[in-house]
Amino acid sequence: MIKVCTTAIVLFIWICPAYSSSIVAPNPTFETNEGNSSLTVPFNGRAQIQMLFESSLFSEGPLRITGLRVRQDASQSASGTFNTSGFRVDMSSTTVNASTAGSNFNNNHGVNRATVFNSALTLTYSSGNTPNNFSSLINLNPFDYDPTSGESLIIHFFNFDNLDTGEFFVDREVSPAIAGTFIALNTSNPDSDTATFTRQSDSMIILLETESLSSVPEPSTFIFLCLALFACPFCRRITPNAK
Repeated sequence: MIKVCTTAIVLFIWICPAYSSSIVAPNPTFETNEGNSSLTVPFNGRAQIQMLFESSLFSEGPLRITGLRVRQDASQSASGTFNTSGFRVDMSSTTVNASTAGSNFNNNHGVNRATVFNSALTLTYSSGNTPNNFSSLINLNPFDYDPTSGESLIIHFFNFDNLDTGEFFVDREVSPAIAGTFIALNTSNPDSDTATFTRQSDSMIILLETESLSSVPEPSTFIFLCLALFACPFCRRITPNAK
């Protein structure tokens, strides 16, 4: 009986899936609504942009971030492909918030800063809609973020290539309505520790591909476990006949 129960529990844990979801930041309403501004950084030559999202902007957690997408601003009429030979994305969770973040990129980051993408990048983007569809996926090394910790999420983009092609305007929102966000830019030097521009309530519109780290099993999984546990009292050890 013990063996059967143990097996049921092990199978229950093994078949519980990690649920995937897409999160539009800074606010889910931007999935269908266009931002009120645009930005070429970091998709127009050597530059960097650091974005901060406070934990209150996320309704789920903890999360494993596995990819992200951006989208072209609706004011642009041409679809295309962006290419750069050197692109990097760093992420961290930090105790800094939108009102205490500053112009020093390193000081804004948390101690768990990690490079989640560092390679050449080819990104396809579309036009003709308001808002436009999100771009092709930037696959990331997984980064775990727990909004329930109260810490903010930082996403930091670097473009090291001055000869990139297909630069485009990214959809952006600048509004007091998105309090809890912050950006810091250096529009010409991806190697600098200092931003040349900072502002609260300012954000690119991005889509994060995530997996939940606190998965809730499907109903069929619960049924399987209940049936297995219900059968436990009726199980008995069968002893082979003595020879």
